[in-house]
Amino acid sequence: MKIDIEFILIAVAFLIFADVILLLRLLINKAKDALKLIQKREEPKEKNLIRALRSPFKTKRIKAAVELGIIGSSEARKALEEALTREKDFPVRLYLANALTDIGVETSLPLLIESLVGSHRWYRTKVNLLIATFGAKLEAYIPDLLTRKEEAIKELLVDLSASYISGDLKEYVFRLIEEDEVLAEKAAEAVSVFYFNELATDRYLSHKNPVVRNIAVRALGGVDKKESFYQLKELLVDPIVSQTARHAIAQLIDKDPTYIRMTLDAFREETTETVKEQLAEALSGRIEYFIMKLSTYEKEDAEKIIKQLIYLGKTSELIGFLNKNKEIEMENKLLSIVKEAVAGREAIEKEFCTYLHDRLLKKAGLVKCERLRSQKEKARDPVFIRILYFLLTITLIFFPIAYLLINLPMLFVWPPLLHLKIYVLDYNYFLVFYSLLINFIYLALLFFSRINVV
Repeated sequence: MKIDIEFILIAVAFLIFADVILLLRLLINKAKDALKLIQKREEPKEKNLIRALRSPFKTKRIKAAVELGIIGSSEARKALEEALTREKDFPVRLYLANALTDIGVETSLPLLIESLVGSHRWYRTKVNLLIATFGAKLEAYIPDLLTRKEEAIKELLVDLSASYISGDLKEYVFRLIEEDEVLAEKAAEAVSVFYFNELATDRYLSHKNPVVRNIAVRALGGVDKKESFYQLKELLVDPIVSQTARHAIAQLIDKDPTYIRMTLDAFREETTETVKEQLAEALSGRIEYFIMKLSTYEKEDAEKIIKQLIYLGKTSELIGFLNKNKEIEMENKLLSIVKEAVAGREAIEKEFCTYLHDRLLKKAGLVKCERLRSQKEKARDPVFIRILYFLLTITLIFFPIAYLLINLPMLFVWPPLLHLKIYVLDYNYFLVFYSLLINFIYLALLFFSRINVV
């Protein structure tokens, strides 16, 4: 009896296993059928989209390019490549280029590159970025491109040098800075991304092109060395690059707070007033640091820096600190500095008088100023406002007056309730025609926009 039960259980298990296998096979077949059905449905859609690339309406061509880029099949890619070679409208060409980039097949690169030649600058700028997304796939094309002389190809190489690192591109773009006056500035901007150490040298810091010089000075701010700080300090006397040098020093300070001490020492030792102003402005983002120094042995230097910043109009951080501060001793020290610094400087005094709390103003001996009206309030035109009121009045009284003129003979014949009933009916009657007219205009605009007239 025991053997019979085991045999039965084995048989049942076998049958269950066979049912599972059959069910899985049925599901797989169903899935295959569904996939074939989807493919059959997609094929006509893809063919229709490929035909739409030849439509006389550019909106249809754009829509077809976008959808074919999503489909991404080899037929879609070939159709897009063919359309790109014949398309004359540059906005449509941009959508075609974007679709080919989304598909991301390397064989599309030659067509994308050739589409740049003779095209508008805005198109070249955008497609250069699209081409750069191919990354390492571009390596095989770089040697041939380096021999090309077209302006569009040169711009492409410059943009590529700012997207990824390549020894050949680096050498080429640095050569452009020296040899090509048209692309020198763009090339300097590109090499400052990866090769700022090579750009921040005397050769480019003293370049004949002032824009290239400023880019090189900015690149020097990315070189985290003491020598960089001293070079930048010397450049503060040069009116062409002084502002960039100041920003570069501030950039060094943001990277490493130890440059605060170097800048403070330079400020203390400097005798040229304009350079002192530049150094103080470079420290303006660290004003709270100097406020804290008012309680230390370095308070004299801190007071000088704070005063210099007030003279330069850098008051917002100081005002904000004073309004929030709760420490009376620090408040007294700062108000003393403010009172001394604003003396004889009406514009700066007005800034403090406008935004400093009343209690602090009274303590500093200053008088509260009325806050300036907002630009929106200033922009109000009384004539324009009167015109709007007039138009609103006309809108409100138009229908009642029209009703009175139309029904004037019956004005005193019909009872008031009948007048009200007829007025409501007439109002809705005219409103229907008005709505139909407006909708007709909207439909006409939609139609014209569809055929690219509007």
